[in-house]
Amino acid sequence: MESIGQILKKAPLPFPISRRNSSREIGEGVADPDADNRVPGGIRLPDGADEADPKCPVLDEPRVPDDKYEAVRIGNDRPEALCPVCGAPMSFVFMDNPSYLKITGKEPYWVELPCGACERKRETRELAERSEEASRNRLNALIANSMLRERFCNKTFANFIPFGKDKEKQLYVLSIARDFADDFNRHRRIGTWLLFMGNVGAGKSHLCAAVINQLVRAGRTALFTKAPRLLREVKETFNRDSEVTQSEIIARMGELDLLVIDEVGIQFGTDTERMILYEILDLRYESMRPVILTTNITDLKSLETLLGARIIDRLFEGESKIVFFDWESHRRFERSAPEPGPPPKPPGAITPMGGKSR
Repeated sequence: MESIGQILKKAPLPFPISRRNSSREIGEGVADPDADNRVPGGIRLPDGADEADPKCPVLDEPRVPDDKYEAVRIGNDRPEALCPVCGAPMSFVFMDNPSYLKITGKEPYWVELPCGACERKRETRELAERSEEASRNRLNALIANSMLRERFCNKTFANFIPFGKDKEKQLYVLSIARDFADDFNRHRRIGTWLLFMGNVGAGKSHLCAAVINQLVRAGRTALFTKAPRLLREVKETFNRDSEVTQSEIIARMGELDLLVIDEVGIQFGTDTERMILYEILDLRYESMRPVILTTNITDLKSLETLLGARIIDRLFEGESKIVFFDWESHRRFERSAPEPGPPPKPPGAITPMGGKSR
């Protein structure tokens, strides 16, 4: 166990510490190193000085009465106590600095120090709380920066429920999206691209949001944007008073761990829009950065006309995939589902021919 002197050296008091605090052994059967130069009453003399010499200087504070000094100097008056919280031995500091006592008008006394064990636990707990808060703030920032709207913030793989007669196909596309998210470190390294093609309401955006929700909680950066919005924001940089440039937006698109562009194909399809999309996707291709594209266009040739052959060709490289969502809309399926009938009556409630129950 550390001595009080060692504790005080780590956190010094705003005034000189008592010899009692810096040397626990003095007065407990261990020789005082200044005993040869100390006269009765505890006054220490310079080396070689003679107490009988009236001109002899004194190094310590003015003498206190011998009986009082001896009373506070003996070693068996040190308090002993255990922490009421953790049961660890408490530490004490002896307050006997003459200047302090003169200012406060107090007699020398012992002061209990905070429990070291409890203080270390408190510091560890506060450090963990600060770390947790920092992680929470970073997650909130990642979710906000991902541009996921409220409708998609709670989309996960668990709540992607297959429906209708094409459940096996839906489970297949679910497995592809889940594998992409679970093994993202590898897909990030090899630059995997996915293209989700299919009708509206088939679950393409749901699975994209599920991927992003899993990745941002793992500390990855991702962005979910619709093609018209992305193109509009890039074209707005053409204005002279724009705060950002087209190059800055495209560079930002190239830095993300994952870029998801939803609803590719509902833009006008002009040469300018085609060139903007090509610059963004080509930058990510060269940087080996994963991309997920979704489109309601079900004909690959039509999509190739819109995006260009070079972009479509890259979807056949490595582990990149084109995934088809060729089933009906989930929203229309729910609307057309038959209404549940009335609950069955309990066995005791039998309605006779007359129409009255008995």
